[in-house]
Amino acid sequence: MFEVYFFRTNEITLSLQLILEFNSTFYSHEDQLSDKESELDSFMRNEEEKASMVERANKVMNRMKAAELRVQSLEVTNIDLTAKLESGKNAYLAAVENENKAKSELKACKERLKRLEEEQTAIIAAIRKEERRKV
Repeated sequence: MFEVYFFRTNEITLSLQLILEFNSTFYSHEDQLSDKESELDSFMRNEEEKASMVERANKVMNRMKAAELRVQSLEVTNIDLTAKLESGKNAYLAAVENENKAKSELKACKERLKRLEEEQTAIIAAIRKEERRKV
């Protein structure tokens, strides 16, 4: 009977050890699973944060592209206006030069006209003098 009791005690002890080992293994796996779940939750939160950052970055990039297109358009407009300004400046300078030439020509014509009038006046005075002498 002692042998049976001993044998059964060993069996029970062995069974208890197996149960304890199973439970510890199970709890260990359960802990690992819990750790993995919290790690997965952390990864999900990080993924959501990164997705929102990517979305904001895309919005900024789209605004930058739109701004770049506006800047390019303004640069083209600026180049067009610069060419027009240069053309206008050249036309103004040419007009000023033509005006100065016209003024100098007018002055020369007035001087010639004045000389001609003086000559005509002298000729008329001479003719009158001669006619008075004849009369």
